[in-house]
Amino acid sequence: MSKKNGNRVVKDQNQWVFMLPDDVIKTDGNNDSKHALCKLKHPKTEKSAYYLFTNENTDSYEVIALKEDFRSWFIGQDVVQDGSVYTCTPVDPLFLVLPYMVNASKNDKYMQLDQIVRDENYPECTRLCTCSQGKDLKLIADIKGDDDLKVYRYNKERTLSWLKTKVEKTSKILEKKKIHVTRGAQCDTYVQATNTAQKDDYIRYAYGLISEYVHPELAKDLKDHLGIVDPVVTPDPEKPPPSKRAKLDKSEPAEDYFTGNTGLVKKETKKLTQAQKKLSKVDKSGMKSISSFFSPKSKTKK
Repeated sequence: MSKKNGNRVVKDQNQWVFMLPDDVIKTDGNNDSKHALCKLKHPKTEKSAYYLFTNENTDSYEVIALKEDFRSWFIGQDVVQDGSVYTCTPVDPLFLVLPYMVNASKNDKYMQLDQIVRDENYPECTRLCTCSQGKDLKLIADIKGDDDLKVYRYNKERTLSWLKTKVEKTSKILEKKKIHVTRGAQCDTYVQATNTAQKDDYIRYAYGLISEYVHPELAKDLKDHLGIVDPVVTPDPEKPPPSKRAKLDKSEPAEDYFTGNTGLVKKETKKLTQAQKKLSKVDKSGMKSISSFFSPKSKTKK
């Protein structure tokens, strides 16, 4: 830690700036209801990501960092070098449970949830067992047993139906809010444009959002399940087609080249000066080159 202009520059950071919803900030003082910031495996990339659990692990939020270069925070008398802003957005815990369900399905057996959601690299994943209990696990798995003992097994068909519902609901919200989802969409704050998006455009865009939380292989199956076809880009008739490079005959060079000691060298054409142009018009017949005056004279035979 160092001081500059009376402020302390914090190098070993223990403070961060979060933007949180009001219901996340409120606490009742109970230790069990305190927030828990945990590192878990991202459902798509399988890399480390941070998630926030509240209300005795019944609510889950994804923590997203917004970073920019050359930005710091002034917090009291401290200058925090990391100027990142962290936001927390609600995330369905079923997305986080799903990779464990898929992995456990290799055994093709019914298992208890705490046996399925287990990871030595991310021990905090056990919070998902509490968080997902009230989130209808029947949407992604087959369930057997009673309230005292339930066992689960991954069901791909149910999962695809659940994801399809997610895409359709997201699509309706995007359409209701008239979000520009077509190609080259821009913010209405800067561009006053007419929204020409169709239903398929909203479905395709919503699918892109949902696929950010599922494994690429499952995302591909979801795409087929939704019947999404990649749009065919048609050329604009008002724009001329790109110029094609002329095919060259390999037997003849396209430009004038000569071969020297160093290999193939391009012969460059130099611009002539005004004096050189006048000299080139002079009749040189009968004239000797200047180099002939410096060449050794040939010996005459006696």
